[in-house]
Amino acid sequence: MVLVQIIDTIIATDDVEQLHNLISVIHDYFGKTYNARVVVRFPAAFDNKIDMNNPKLKNNVSTFMVANMSDLKYDNDDLVQYDHEQYVLVTDKQAILVYANQIMIIMTTEAFWAKDWDEEEAYNRILSASAVAMIMDKVNKVPVGFGRIFMMRNNNNNEEETLGYLSDVAVNIQHQNKGLGRVIVNYLVSVYIGQNASQRPTNGSICLICGTKGSGAISAPKLYRSLGFEHLDNIGNRIAILTSDKYYFRRSLQR
Repeated sequence: MVLVQIIDTIIATDDVEQLHNLISVIHDYFGKTYNARVVVRFPAAFDNKIDMNNPKLKNNVSTFMVANMSDLKYDNDDLVQYDHEQYVLVTDKQAILVYANQIMIIMTTEAFWAKDWDEEEAYNRILSASAVAMIMDKVNKVPVGFGRIFMMRNNNNNEEETLGYLSDVAVNIQHQNKGLGRVIVNYLVSVYIGQNASQRPTNGSICLICGTKGSGAISAPKLYRSLGFEHLDNIGNRIAILTSDKYYFRRSLQR
């Protein structure tokens, strides 16, 4: 995934041709360079103004979910119900790095997009994240769940705009349906919002790719919607984000 946050542009919100040209250049350059899905976030001033129904601006990633800062919901950690006797939430990155190999096993087993991970990949993903969360089984002394978030913060006209990407959320199948996925995602959303939710910034959005197969295909969308996320196809032009997976799937088909 490549995230591109546009801080400012002279292109008018209704200039479809210029917007299309800009998006095409960004998608083609980053998509080809990194063989990746590309997400472009326009300034918040573009929200509710871009004609997303125009074929030239239409998103083509059906699994993409997004939420504005103001839409997000989360509970204090102590209000999220799970078995505290057996499990504990670990958020210290250095402590989690120690378990990179076990996390790699969880991801390659439970996450269809991570089948080719090795220990180095897991280590690098933990290290590069803005924040990480791991569920530890205290009884068996092994990690059973993982997730991470990446955040970009920029100032636009003295207003902070934050773009977040929530990824690599997975729970060992033997420990699913116990609320552990919610523990992970709830914590990462709280990190994105900040410690004082009453003073959260108004300009910000967070996105994710929701899997359509695997053990969490049914439960994951319900979890994300309960926290304020919606599929991009369902929100019209309310959030000015445009996506492309043209080169990402081309890479996948070559494997």
